[in-house]
Amino acid sequence: MSLPAACAGASIRACLQSLSFAAALGSLVLAGPALAQQGHRWVRMEDTPESSGKMVYDAGRERVVWLGSSGRGTATWEWDGVRWSERATTASPPWSSGSASSEFALAYDELRRTVVCFAGGARETWLWDGSDWSRAQPSVSPEARWGHAMAFDRRRGRVMMFGGAESWNGRRADTWEWDGVT
Repeated sequence: MSLPAACAGASIRACLQSLSFAAALGSLVLAGPALAQQGHRWVRMEDTPESSGKMVYDAGRERVVWLGSSGRGTATWEWDGVRWSERATTASPPWSSGSASSEFALAYDELRRTVVCFAGGARETWLWDGSDWSRAQPSVSPEARWGHAMAFDRRRGRVMMFGGAESWNGRRADTWEWDGVT
């Protein structure tokens, strides 16, 4: 399988930063433009998120969760394997100006069944429970950063966050973990 034609001219990193594998849905999903892999080809999806953002697969609810910018600010969308739906929320992680999509990262916390977002520019941790976003209040929070990565560690039952940068010359090589509280 090759990358979709929509990625032509883009760096692999830029194209794949919004790629999610939806295991229970049996599909790869790519946002910006929104495409789904069907067999050996990519198919454009209708009624999709408007702009760039990041995605993660919520295995507990069998949904791909997309967080990004829209003309109205921060938007949350979900894909159920058939269609995208924008979710109405009362709160959402802050969307920074500039290269906003690299200022936050998402991971699905399998143990607590929530999507965790670390908004690096704002140093805020946010949780998506499938209905709304809520801001967590950990006693300690990582320093501001962009370009960081997050993943769930099944063996330890924690969301791990690694690296990023505080400036173009200031790379971080630190690791943080989220246990649902700190």
